[in-house]
Amino acid sequence: FTQWWLYAVLVLLLVGGIVLAYQKRRSWLPKWRVRQLRKRPDGWQKFEQQYIQLVKQLSRAGLPKEPGMTLSQYAILVDEQYGGERMRMLTDAYEKAIYGNDRTSQDWIKLNEVWEDLIISSTC
Repeated sequence: FTQWWLYAVLVLLLVGGIVLAYQKRRSWLPKWRVRQLRKRPDGWQKFEQQYIQLVKQLSRAGLPKEPGMTLSQYAILVDEQYGGERMRMLTDAYEKAIYGNDRTSQDWIKLNEVWEDLIISSTC
């Protein structure tokens, strides 16, 4: 171990890389999740994961859902920030599935496109 400093530098570089990746996760994590979830079949289970990931990403982007805030209120806040009615569309489908137990009549392909658009918009 005559070159202990080499090992120390490698460890420091590794730790620095991990810290940097964690700090920059707001920009790379949504893109990774999009690629990961594209492989799953469309349907309620995929959409539920997408919706939860979107809320987490929006929180990382500076729009956290406050305690006591309904999903509909949160959707309005998000749509005011990013424009359009994408979050309201996603939230309506999510609420219908959760509260109305309607998990089969949704246009999962369209919802998937809207989700991808909104989650990628949140990285800018």
